[in-house]
Amino acid sequence: MSMKRIQEQLLKLSTEKQDALELSAQKVELAIAGDLKKVTSSMKSAIKKLDSSNKNLEKAKTAKQKAIDAAETASDNGIKAFQDAGDTRNNAVDVLNKAEAAAKELGVNPNDVTGFEDAMDAFSSIDTLSDKNNDLRNELNSI
Repeated sequence: MSMKRIQEQLLKLSTEKQDALELSAQKVELAIAGDLKKVTSSMKSAIKKLDSSNKNLEKAKTAKQKAIDAAETASDNGIKAFQDAGDTRNNAVDVLNKAEAAAKELGVNPNDVTGFEDAMDAFSSIDTLSDKNNDLRNELNSI
């Protein structure tokens, strides 16, 4: 075999080997491209779910903060109402005691004094509602 013929055969083998390697590389590249496409699609789906979840969490966070703010305001208003009712109740005790004493001095039943029964009903309502106010504030603050 001549040297030229050997060189031609070597060149041919080298070219065939190079073509085979390029074909293998293209097959691997195609397989990887398909895998990349699948994983990218999966990630985009996960991104949409996370985005939706994050929006819902933000809404819930805002609603929770509004509820906390409303609860704090209600509690503060409840304390003020409770204190005001307590002051009013204390004043009412003095007035009711004076009315009762005056009625007894005159020999009259205190319930026959105009406004006494209404004042006693209001006094009872203040006690009942003050207890409820206190219970509700305690429940609210325990949450």
